Amino acid sequence: MFSGHQKGERGWSAAGKTIVFGIRSRNEQISAFPVPDRKQKTLAPIVKKHTKQGSLYYTDEHTAYCTLDELGKHKVVTCSKDEYVRDNLHINGIGFWSFVKNFLYAYRGVSKMYFPLYLKYIKFRYNHRNENMFELLTDILVKEISKVKLDFQVVPDPL
Repeated sequence: MFSGHQKGERGWSAAGKTIVFGIRSRNEQISAFPVPDRKQKTLAPIVKKHTKQGSLYYTDEHTAYCTLDELGKHKVVTCSKDEYVRDNLHINGIGFWSFVKNFLYAYRGVSKMYFPLYLKYIKFRYNHRNENMFELLTDILVKEISKVKLDFQVVPDPL
């Protein structure tokens, strides 16, 4: 959940926060989505769209994940019983959340209207954190510019 500093309740009962749902793939790429709530009918279509059939899912015991067995193998960590790690099973692999919070901290809150844009930018930076950002952005820019059809005529200089 994200928002600027607010007085009042904390956690899931806090008003005015933006809920972000995240998926980490095996190659440590992150997909993150602002969602209106954390209900099964909201999260299940996102998981189905952004994962492959037969995947292995690690989650906590939240009821929204109860149908993941239909998509693949589902392993659950029971945080409510103080179980955070069992053998090789844990859900602490998304270091993305601290990356987002550290980035947004300097802004002391971001408008809800622009939050999805900030999230996309931060997600891009996180997913390409081990690459040369200048070269990556230059390549993207060159590819996009090459798609643009320039429609103008060169007029000779009259002098």
